[in-house]
Amino acid sequence: MYRDLVFLLYVILVFPNVLAYNDS
Repeated sequence: MYRDLVFLLYVILVFPNVLAYNDS
């Protein structure tokens, strides 16, 4: 269960950064 929460948190934190990186 904790692993799922950590994975979800990781996606939430990293995904927007990836979009911002690709946008610029």
